[in-house]
This record gives sequence, structure tokens and C-alpha cells, in this order.
Amino acid sequence: MTVDMAQRSTSSYARRTVLVVSEDMAATELLHQNLQAAGFYVAVVSDRADALRRIKSATPDVVMIDVASADNACLKVCKMIRANRAIQKLPIVILSTSNSENDRLRALEFGADDYLAKPFNPRELVLRTRNLLRRCEENVSTEEIVIGDLLINIPRNLVRVREQKLSLTPTEFRLLRFLVEHRDRIFSRNELLLNVWQYEANVTSRTVDTHVRRLRDKLGAAGRYIGTIRGVGYSFSEPARV
Repeated sequence: MTVDMAQRSTSSYARRTVLVVSEDMAATELLHQNLQAAGFYVAVVSDRADALRRIKSATPDVVMIDVASADNACLKVCKMIRANRAIQKLPIVILSTSNSENDRLRALEFGADDYLAKPFNPRELVLRTRNLLRRCEENVSTEEIVIGDLLINIPRNLVRVREQKLSLTPTEFRLLRFLVEHRDRIFSRNELLLNVWQYEANVTSRTVDTHVRRLRDKLGAAGRYIGTIRGVGYSFSEPARV
């Protein structure tokens, strides 16, 4: 069953919709109160089938999935969104009772853009949601970047390698764009967390490693442009042509 709790606010985020996927009514009420107070519209669904129907009928701006530790059913919502070309770039936030590194990494593997362990500060939740939306809306440049086999069209969030279009998540696109726009510079994992995620994340540096690995896999032949500097971090540069 779908429960709509959309309310108008004078905030600049009044027209932004957050879809909450949760079976925990107490947690849902807390999310609703804080997001509504910040000016968001909020819609709530209790299971993945309702979530996908809702997303396809009225695409939200952010999907927030409330999961228990090792909750496969809700994480599959994340995976199914990423597998659907029409909605695969939706920003996804995972809220979990688990603060374990393995569960964080698992959520990222399923395609989440952010992960927040409960109990959390409601203000942090709102700030992270705003930051995620802002990052997704910042790509207003008309610039197109071509490096070797790689083409990046920034306003269209389009990436091609040897004429093949790639499907990147919003976080993967931001990571690639940041590295490309600062190519030949070396960035530590903490610097990437700060500049790409734009907050001092309370996650380990393996968060960056996971995203870099996934990005390299998707880039295929161009994945070699992202170099690992052992003990330091990552750098983007086009290999010299022989």
C-alpha cells in the first residue's frame, strides 16, 4: 500500500520529492517530519513492488531506502533501479541499523550513492539529501571532454568509450568528472571523499576503492586511465601513445 505524505513548504526544496521505502512506521514518521520541515514532498511505500510502481508512475528526486542489517529485499530495490535504464540515475540513500563496514560496502555494491547508519542526526540527514540533490543538479556546463577513447558530455551526463554509451550512477559520474577535470593530479581517498561526496564521511577509505573499482569495470578499455598510486590514492591520466 502507498501512503502519500506530500506537503508544500516555502523552502527551495518544496518541489523536490523524496520517496521513502520502509516497513518501520516509527522510522517513517521521523523521516517524514524532518524532511517535510526542510521543505520536501515525501511519499512512503512499504515494499519494493510498490516502490517500483511509484517510481515509474511519478519519478521522485531521491529514493531513501530504510533497511535492517543484511536486509536483501530492500537492497534489491536499489539493484532493480540501477538495472532499469529509465530510472537508473536516481539518487539513492540507504538508511540502516548496521554501522558495519561490510554492510556499507554491500550497499555501495548494490548501487547506493550514500549510506547513513541509525541512529543519525536528523539535520545530517537533511544536509546529505540536499547535497546529493545539489550535486546531481550542478552539471549545467555545456562542455564536452574527449580524452583518448573516452568522451564525457557533462550537461547530458553522457559517457562513451569507443562510441559505446555507458550507464553510470550519479556518484560514479561525479567521481569520473572530478578526476578528469583534475587530471594528472594525485588525490588521496580522503580528498576524494570530501570533493566528490562533499562531506567528511564517517566511512572508511574502502568506500572510494569500491567506487573506483566499479567505475574502472564500466569504463572497460578506458579504465586504465585511472591510476592507483600505492599508499596515496588515485590519479587520472591518458596513457602515452606508443
